[in-house]
Amino acid sequence: MKSMKISQPKAYKGQDNINIFDKWVNQILRWFRIYKVTGPIRDGDRVMYVGACLEDLAGQWFDQEVESPDRTIRHWTFEDLVCALFM
Repeated sequence: MKSMKISQPKAYKGQDNINIFDKWVNQILRWFRIYKVTGPIRDGDRVMYVGACLEDLAGQWFDQEVESPDRTIRHWTFEDLVCALFM
């Protein structure tokens, strides 16, 4: 049986629009469920996958706040990342 390949969600660019953000979060959550990137043990994976789904202002924010050696928060959870991303 062939496995189905689902495209990665379109990138979130940091728009200040709750509808765009909400749609992006729903798409990424669906993608995580399909590929079984769920549960507490996969939290770090989800954080890294989110970084691959960000561009422009959101991508720059991720680089500075999540991946930079100078970052304030050393270990991000997926929930904290999503909340901080929209602030």
